[in-house]
Amino acid sequence: MTNTRFPAWRVLLTLVLVVCSKTHAQKTATSPNTSQQLLALDFRNDGQHLTALVGQQIEITLGTVGPPQYGKPEISSPAVRLVSTALWRTIPAGPTYIYIFEAAAEGEAQVTVPLLNTTPNNPQSPNQHTFVVTIRVAPA
Repeated sequence: MTNTRFPAWRVLLTLVLVVCSKTHAQKTATSPNTSQQLLALDFRNDGQHLTALVGQQIEITLGTVGPPQYGKPEISSPAVRLVSTALWRTIPAGPTYIYIFEAAAEGEAQVTVPLLNTTPNNPQSPNQHTFVVTIRVAPA
C-alpha cells in the first residue's frame, strides 16, 4: 500500500512546486515601483510596433545558434533608454542576449539590435537577421 501512495505524493509535491513557481514568476513581472507589467519581447516581435508606458521596463531576449552574435542596440530617440545587457551562455546552442530598456519619456523610438557576422567567409548578409522594434511611449 505505501508503494502506491509514494508516486501520488511525488506528483502532488511537483504540482505544488510548479504552481508556486508560476505564481512567483507572475509577481516578478510587475515592477516594484509601479503596477506596470514588464514588456517582454523576443525574436517573434521583430518588425512590430508596440506601446509602453513611461517608466515601464522593456526586456528583449534574443538567441543565436552558431557564431553570429548580437551587437550593441541602437535607439533612435531618448524615449527609450538602455539600462543593462546580459549574456547567457547555453551549450550546445549559441548564447542568449538579454537587453533591458526603460520607457523613459513620451515619444517613439525604434530599437535596432544588429546581428553581427563573425565568420568573414559566410556569404549571408550580416543584417539579414537584425532585430527591429518600434516602441511608442505613452504617459503613465
